[in-house]
Amino acid sequence: MFVFRPITSVTVATSTTSANAALPTTATHARFYNASTTAAWVEFSSTASPTAAIPANGTAKAGVLLAPGATESFAVPVGAAYFGVILPAGASASTLTVCSGEGF
Repeated sequence: MFVFRPITSVTVATSTTSANAALPTTATHARFYNASTTAAWVEFSSTASPTAAIPANGTAKAGVLLAPGATESFAVPVGAAYFGVILPAGASASTLTVCSGEGF
């Protein structure tokens, strides 16, 4: 098991409208912290300004749902340099912090 070695971080304001940002560095892993009291939908992208959208019930879609208050680590998909995030309808604005680094 490798210990996560942080490199740089970015914090993005989250709401029911899609927000996006560049991953802080071209690291192989990223740790996401969802400060919201609701789940957040996150999508990786190889193109700038991705638009995140919560998938319809029963529909498969690339991305991940982060639980409220959760911290999760992911291997960054090959070619991904950006991410998009959105909160479900009715959620209060919050933040998502992403820390790029190496290891888990």
